Amino acid sequence: MANMFVVMFSFTFYSVAIPPVASHAFGWEPFAISNVLALQAVVLFIGMVASMWFSMKSAKDISLITFGNFAFVVGGAATYLLWRTDGSTAQFILPILIVSLSYPFIGPANRSKFTKAVHNRPELENAHGIMQSLFNQGFMLGGFISPNFTAAYMLRSSENIEESGSPYELTLWTWIIPISSILMIIGLLYEEFAIGKNELGWMNVDEKVIGESQPGEMSHLLPVNKRRSSIVSIEQSLSRQFEVDRRYSVEANGICNPFETSEEVKFRNQLIKDKNEWDKLSSSPEES
Repeated sequence: MANMFVVMFSFTFYSVAIPPVASHAFGWEPFAISNVLALQAVVLFIGMVASMWFSMKSAKDISLITFGNFAFVVGGAATYLLWRTDGSTAQFILPILIVSLSYPFIGPANRSKFTKAVHNRPELENAHGIMQSLFNQGFMLGGFISPNFTAAYMLRSSENIEESGSPYELTLWTWIIPISSILMIIGLLYEEFAIGKNELGWMNVDEKVIGESQPGEMSHLLPVNKRRSSIVSIEQSLSRQFEVDRRYSVEANGICNPFETSEEVKFRNQLIKDKNEWDKLSSSPEES
């Protein structure tokens, strides 16, 4: 949830900052600014297709999220350094394209990690829909806070730029974008490698090795990660409202990302399989 808040905050920053910076630095009219926003939408779609392709190649969620956050680090740093009164059009557009391309790599993969993490917590068995709604609200909260914060602390007025003699269009508060993304990367890598847990809370052990190993004295120490989902959690996860909240939790500029990661597809298939098993179990007494 924290990662999506950071991403939405940073992504919304560009929607707010592009018009005034383009107007002051280049004297652009609304038509020229709209062309940049249109190009941003095209690059966003290309990023969606690219993330889908990598996911089909079985890229892990953590790999997609780490790449996306790293691109936000690069794009955020470039935004402060390249958005100058004496900069070129290419310098102005490049950070926008980097961030727009990277966002689709984070959204669906982060949604996948969150969904699986909630699903594996028995204490949240009756609250899957609520948790997905909270995830959606946490995502949108970044979009609510970002415009006011950007206008108040991250944009420099034309008077301030002229009086100070500094060519930068943005304040030092802009570094919050790359720094927050760096913190997200550190947290992800710490959870995955230092703690040694995946998004389900299981210790990272090769499932194939577990399946092939013979029971012995140490068998009880191995994680039992084949627990069948309860019928309550399955029904909530497959409900219409849950799907609506899940889809809207990764929208950007009103565009919902329609793609799912390979791990999301695998998880959904497992839920359907568990549901079919429960249906068979519930119908068996009636048949007998």
